[in-house]
Parts: sequence; structure tokens; C-alpha cells
Amino acid sequence: MQTITAELSERWNGATAILSPMSLVDAKQFSDEMRKYGGQVMFDPHMYSSNQACFKATRSFLPEYDVIDMEKDNIDCVLDYVSKVNDLIGSDTFIIPSQMLTDYDKWHTLQAQASSLVKKYANKRKTLQTIALPFSPTIDEWMIENVLDSVYQWDSDGVYIVFEHPHQDYFVDDFVWLRNLMTLVGGIKRDNKEVVVGYANQQLLCLSLAKCDAIALGDSSFDGCKLHALGTPESDYIRRTTTRYYHPKTYSEYTIAFLDLACKADATEVLKLSPYMKNPFSDVLFKGARPSSTTYGYDDSLKHYLNCLKIQCEVATKSTFEQTFNNIMYLMDAAIIRMERLREKGIKGQERDFIKIADVIEWVATQFYQESGYVMSRAWDSI
Repeated sequence: MQTITAELSERWNGATAILSPMSLVDAKQFSDEMRKYGGQVMFDPHMYSSNQACFKATRSFLPEYDVIDMEKDNIDCVLDYVSKVNDLIGSDTFIIPSQMLTDYDKWHTLQAQASSLVKKYANKRKTLQTIALPFSPTIDEWMIENVLDSVYQWDSDGVYIVFEHPHQDYFVDDFVWLRNLMTLVGGIKRDNKEVVVGYANQQLLCLSLAKCDAIALGDSSFDGCKLHALGTPESDYIRRTTTRYYHPKTYSEYTIAFLDLACKADATEVLKLSPYMKNPFSDVLFKGARPSSTTYGYDDSLKHYLNCLKIQCEVATKSTFEQTFNNIMYLMDAAIIRMERLREKGIKGQERDFIKIADVIEWVATQFYQESGYVMSRAWDSI
């Protein structure tokens, strides 16, 4: 991912990468390379749960630190450790760590303490306070309101949200999960704080309706259980391990086998990119040869995916709340029509098929429009 991110940063004249403790071995070199291309790096401390293995990578250059737990370790020591890592990588942003929210009162106390102390260690960096939410029946509307009450008390510039995907699903078809996330983002934005949502994918483009500032994309999804056990083999993550082709107009990802089928079914025109989306990473798929016989590989598929999502992020938020809502509804309806045309020819995205998610997004967007449309419309230009 570091090689791919640096290459894309050079192509885009800048990008932001979020590093974990497990990716710090070559972090200084990588950070220097990112800055050379106008990019920057941030550090997610991954203190979602107690886990010593997570920090083995950092001890080679910070041997005096043995911090692993927000609750048991001294918070000053934890923040000092995070500060030293940020100094090492030259970060402009200080991500304040957090445990998973399983006990609100305990979580609120720890986060309030961290917020009150962070300026001492941030060295004038922008601060983002982590909210790590498990997929749990306890994360309901009442809990989201409590979290927002906490956010309003924090002396931080913004929030970094990670929201656990249930059942290790890539797309989440749980209406409440997405509604809670959109409500949380919208509430934080109305408090004039920056919001970054980590471990995202194309499903969360709809957070433009809550005027989310950024979604962080990569080759894995947030699984709290796996992140509790950082240091396990990478194969244990929810990873993008298959070469796929991301089709922005349907928000779906198709394997090479289904691209071959599209070629036989004379459906490649439907899968072609719009002119503004074209990139050198996937051009080879549409030059007449059978996709499986081309050089298109995993790295190409990931770079193509990230490049398309960057463009979609840039155009997702419109001038008004109303325009953004109408755009989401139009894009979902258009995506459904295209997916149905492809499915008639037997071309499906399997577990990356967006057809089961488009209705969820339309429902959540409509609910958010009805419940928060007035206040979001009035605040739109100032948030």
C-alpha cells in the first residue's frame, strides 16, 4: 500500500496516508516520499483494545515506550508516545487515540482527559479525536446522542471515526448502522469540527449529505475484532485480495471472470468509464482483448479503484444540501438501472454488487433529509 499510495500521490500532486503501528518500520522514508509529492501522513495509534503485539514495530525506535492501553497506562505517557511518532513521520495532524466504545461513562472520562491534555503534546498540530464504535445493539440513537454530547465538550479540531462493519461484511446493508453514522457525522459537522471517516469504501460516498470532510480508503475494512488482535497475519483482515474492476456508475466491483462474460455478452460498453474517469490503470481492459488475457493485475485494480473514488469524492458534495440529496438519489436510481441491465446478461458483482446497498442508501438519505434537512440546509455554507 505504501508504494501504491506514493505513486498515486505523485499522480495527484498530493494525497494523505494514514499509518498504523504495524506500518512504521519504513515510515520515515515513506513520509519523506509523500511530502516530496505534496502529500502528507497521519498516524492512527490503534489503541482500540489492549494488545502488546500492536506496538512491537514501534519499539525499535521508541524503546522507552511500552504503552498499549488508554485505560491502564498513564494518558500523558500515551500522548507523549503518539507525539514522538508524529514527530518521526512529520505529521501535520495528531490523531488522539481511543478505545472501542463499550462502556460510555468510562469512554467519556478517558476521552475528556485526553482532550484536555493533548495540546501539551500536539506541538501545534491539528487534532482529530478518535471515535471507535463497535457494531452493537447498544449503538442506538440514544448512544449516538451521548457521543455527540461528548464531542461538543472536546477541545479538538475534528474527529476521526471508525465504525465496525458487522459480520465482516464489505458493504453494510443495516439501515440503522448507516443512519447512525450519518447522524453522527452531521451532528459533528454542525459543531464546526472536521470529520474523517476511516476504513471506508464507496458505500460511504453518501456521507457527502452530512458534509463529511474525507473518507479514508484502502485495501481493508474496519473489523474491531481483528484490530483487537493487531500483529496477527495480514490475511486475517477483511482485505481486498482479489483482482477486480471497480465500475463507478454502478458502484460495484466485478471480477475478471465476469468481465470476460461481459466481453462475450457484448456488454463492455456499459462497463466503460466516463471520459473524466479514464486512467492508465484500467485502460488495457477495453482495448479489445479478453480481460483475463491482459496484464491487468491486483495493483492495477487497487490504483484504479482509489483513483475513481478520489474523483467521486471531489464531486459528491454540491453547493446546497438539497442539490447533494437530489444528486445521491439520482445516482442511486441510475446505478440500479445499470446493474439490472448487467444482471440480465449474467454479470454480477457478487459480494461487491451494489444492488443490495443502493436501496439502503436511498432510505437513509431520505430519513436524514426529513429529520435534519432544515438544520443542515441552514448550516451548509458555514460547515
